[in-house]
Amino acid sequence: MSYVLHAVVSDFDRLRLLSGDLPRAVVAPLRQRLGLLPVTGEIFDELSDVWRGDGPFKLMSPAFAERLKDWSRGGRVAYVEADFFGGDGSQSAALWENGRQSWGPEHAWIPSGPRESWPINAVLARLGAHGTGAFDLFDTVGFAQERDMEGWRWAGLRALDAPDYDAWEALCRMKE
Repeated sequence: MSYVLHAVVSDFDRLRLLSGDLPRAVVAPLRQRLGLLPVTGEIFDELSDVWRGDGPFKLMSPAFAERLKDWSRGGRVAYVEADFFGGDGSQSAALWENGRQSWGPEHAWIPSGPRESWPINAVLARLGAHGTGAFDLFDTVGFAQERDMEGWRWAGLRALDAPDYDAWEALCRMKE
């Protein structure tokens, strides 16, 4: 089974506001008030001038990094990538805050080392996520709810009817 993710992660409501000028952007809700903007090829093209796949990220360019820097002026913004097949793979993450890249990029081949030090778990902690029970932050905030970019895009589309995170949470409670 495979898992593929390229996404910007930040506060759900803020990320919706920040990505409002991107016609194809949708923000999928995660737990703990976080949101995930799936960076599909179309979104990357809207955010970027030139594709560059060197370094720890498959999708990164100077213009995309500049956008993340700008978005971080009002709060923390992370960029994460994960690529797994059958339990083996890698993840990368970086954090921007106050208009600069403040952490990362970190890259790790998984499974190796303690789970809390894996790049996505580490950046989630820096975004303020906190653990609950035996699960790592990746699972706690809901990164396991979808397996690919299309799934994340659909999760964002399903949340479009909710004007904000609180309304989305209320809708979820009503469905239970």
